[in-house]
Amino acid sequence: MWWLWFRSEDVRRIREALMAAIIACFPALAFARVLSWIINRTRPLKETGYIFRIPYGANLVWEGPSSFPSDHAVLFFALATGIFLASRRTGWFVFGYVLIFICLPRIYLAEHYATDILAGGAIGIFMVLLANVPSVRKPITGWAFRWLDRSPGLFYAFAFILTFQMVELFDPMLHTLKIARLIIQGKS
Repeated sequence: MWWLWFRSEDVRRIREALMAAIIACFPALAFARVLSWIINRTRPLKETGYIFRIPYGANLVWEGPSSFPSDHAVLFFALATGIFLASRRTGWFVFGYVLIFICLPRIYLAEHYATDILAGGAIGIFMVLLANVPSVRKPITGWAFRWLDRSPGLFYAFAFILTFQMVELFDPMLHTLKIARLIIQGKS
């Protein structure tokens, strides 16, 4: 995303597509979380009839009872769609990467069924396509570009932290919030 952001050709169109994708990730993840509360699907690894041996030495702990839909698929297919809208060639490569290196291992390790991945991918792709409709894209990205024009240093610092958190699936931030909650509750 950063490489595309700083390309010199058709800068505004590329940046709007990427910004709309980043913004669309948040309602997409929220929608997926609500679906996971409504549709409580047991993870394949926890199914009694599912025979699977975790690879030697793997220390896998999954949070959350529901496997449907896959949050990873929502987030990474949404980002891949934004990249695809900015650059078709790069986008196809990123879609392949997301499928092979992010989603297939989650099926192999029995964290998700294939339908969990498909549903998550569909949610992420749909939300980014919706966010990139011109009548939607301009209003949802306008504030970010005004911020970029007004204070580029602060914008890029925040954008770097945000994209880092996204790649880490917000784990550092969530871990910090858990620690803060324990300290506030006096359980440190």
